[in-house]
Amino acid sequence: MNSLRVIIVEDKEEDLKHLENVMQECHLADFQVTKVLGSLKDAIAYLKSIPQVDLIFMDIQLPDGNSFEIFNQVEFDLPIIFTSSYDHYVLQAIKLNGLDYLVKPIERSDFDDAIRNFQKLQSKSKTYELEEIKAIVKSFSPKTYKSSFLVNYKQKMLLLDVSEVAYCYVREKGTFLVSHEGQEYLVDYYLDQLEEELDPARFYRVNRQYLMARKAIKEIENYFNGRLVVKVDPPTDDQIIMSKKKVAHFKKWADS
Repeated sequence: MNSLRVIIVEDKEEDLKHLENVMQECHLADFQVTKVLGSLKDAIAYLKSIPQVDLIFMDIQLPDGNSFEIFNQVEFDLPIIFTSSYDHYVLQAIKLNGLDYLVKPIERSDFDDAIRNFQKLQSKSKTYELEEIKAIVKSFSPKTYKSSFLVNYKQKMLLLDVSEVAYCYVREKGTFLVSHEGQEYLVDYYLDQLEEELDPARFYRVNRQYLMARKAIKEIENYFNGRLVVKVDPPTDDQIIMSKKKVAHFKKWADS
């Protein structure tokens, strides 16, 4: 069994322990964690020392910034497997550049696939040049999300700031935005488009009909068969039910 010296860049204790457990269960390599770094500042300082390791597991969202900033300050050619609770950091950009991307909570099968990929690249003596890393960083630049909507109201048009949106929903007549004051606006968007254009840290797609702002969620109740009922303000006549398969991810989002 190959021995791999690894660095872990991760600030959340729960996610760190989960990753270490997955490493222990993996039979493809013997992992030796040489350093755990919990902040952007610590990672930059340590990586400047050019550590002698084989692989880095790097969380993207750190308490003091985005880990992509590391590559603007440090030059190194170590292979990296990125990790994140979200999948909107241009997964394909990483795949095309020979690196991997694991969505938390990390599945054992996904982890094994990432290590197999790394070992194949190692066997071909592939190196990760700085320019390749910079290309990935560029493609991974934080996405710009929608900040406002131009909406029709009576005989006028209004500029509605995204912070004023409580939730979005779909009806047969179209897609509607609902403000925190309870005012509804018909907009020329599909709900899938709004999900792409609104910041996923602030808005969550609860089901096929509703996309809601974090601030609008007032109560969450257990429902049949492991599902949840989400209550919002301003209230809606609909019973907003979340499927069982979304519950774990939603709870992680809500607690982030």
